[in-house]
Amino acid sequence: MLKKLFSPARGVSNIELFYDLIFVYCISVVTGVLHHPEGGFFDAETYALYAVDMLTILQIWFFTTFLQNRYGDGGAFDNVCLFINMFLLFFMASCVGESWQGNMFTWNLVWAFALIDLLVHWGIKRFRYTNLDDVDKRIMDRTMVVLGVQAIIVLVAAFLPWEIGQWVSLAAFAFGWLAFAQGGRLATKPARFDHLAERCALLVIVTFGETIVGIAGYMAGDVNIAFALLVFALVVGLFLVYFFEHDYMLDHHRKDPGIGFMLLTAWLVFVVGNITVALEYLPEEDILLFPKSVYLAAGLCAYLLSSFIMFRYNKPQFLVTGALVASRVAACAAIVGVALLSGFDTLVMLACDAVVVWAALAAEYALYRQRRVPNEQLPETEETR
Repeated sequence: MLKKLFSPARGVSNIELFYDLIFVYCISVVTGVLHHPEGGFFDAETYALYAVDMLTILQIWFFTTFLQNRYGDGGAFDNVCLFINMFLLFFMASCVGESWQGNMFTWNLVWAFALIDLLVHWGIKRFRYTNLDDVDKRIMDRTMVVLGVQAIIVLVAAFLPWEIGQWVSLAAFAFGWLAFAQGGRLATKPARFDHLAERCALLVIVTFGETIVGIAGYMAGDVNIAFALLVFALVVGLFLVYFFEHDYMLDHHRKDPGIGFMLLTAWLVFVVGNITVALEYLPEEDILLFPKSVYLAAGLCAYLLSSFIMFRYNKPQFLVTGALVASRVAACAAIVGVALLSGFDTLVMLACDAVVVWAALAAEYALYRQRRVPNEQLPETEETR
């Protein structure tokens, strides 16, 4: 293997964008787990399967993005490893379903191959570059150990009987997320935060893309225009709540390891997936409004609170204020109140939720207008730096 000096790629590559598109398919398949073929609302066991499937696929994405952000150079090795990773994600998605017992062997085997691909990718970086400092080497060595141990656990789980293997597989899942979260202690060097923010935003966009696909069914058959309009207004409001903060107030050049930001994005993507499922359930008349309304309210509140935590990564003048905290808490209280009060039909609930979400966006805009630098109209770009 030829040695070389590490020089990071500028910006997000087209291959990375293509990689993110794979998650449109993966998220679509995983969210489908919550819809029983025979109808009805999902149970706790089905939801647990959905959560593990979604977060496992996201875990692979984040280990890959963490590598690309810190050590990606856009070279041939990067692209080959990314394409292998994409192919394996397709196979993982094909294993998703209500009968995890029947698919556990294939799921774990493909998952292990994805981890091995990541291990090889990290190993190439570790031994190819000649200008790594001690911090870089510690990060790489630790990550390679984590990936190797996790791959071994997953492979063992694949060949164990179902009664034992399912718990070993869950242990590998938990180990991966715990190791990633604890990695911030070693990642003392700041990430390329502008690149990281763009990659995370693209993942959120992809997830909202799946939301749009999910609600597109409202336009089939007998269309209730008011229902479709309110759902669309709600989704647009949720989208803007995140991206107004991202485009105008987020500090894209923050000196930060980025681990917390990535974990928060993972949780936000998971929440958006839940909101998508909740919106898909709303038109189903055979399911009572109460479980659907509570599920949607929980998703909306989790989204508003999680996106609000993102403010800790804003520019100094756009950090949270008491008034903004009060407005976001009031928004969540209003959403819960509407969901729990008896006598509200679906249209009234959607109308109230849409108004609340747009009010939360208005509060963000008010903070921006109040504290923006004079003459600052657009977010910073390469052309305006």
